Amino acid sequence: LVGSEMCIETAQIPPEKVELGDTSAMYCVSKKGMAFLVWDNGEYMFHITATGFSRDELFRTAMSIKELSSDQG
Repeated sequence: LVGSEMCIETAQIPPEKVELGDTSAMYCVSKKGMAFLVWDNGEYMFHITATGFSRDELFRTAMSIKELSSDQG
């Protein structure tokens, strides 16, 4: 979570706990405009870093992540 640590140190929007569906996540934006969203589902940890995305676009992207079963890939 190196990027997240950078955001904590140089935050334009300080880290905040947010709801991502039924999961808690951490969201922040660095002074350079890089947005970070970090959450886990109990099995995996997810970390999205983006520039040029609105908060809503970043959240919609995160909510679109789905697990594929081996017969789908």
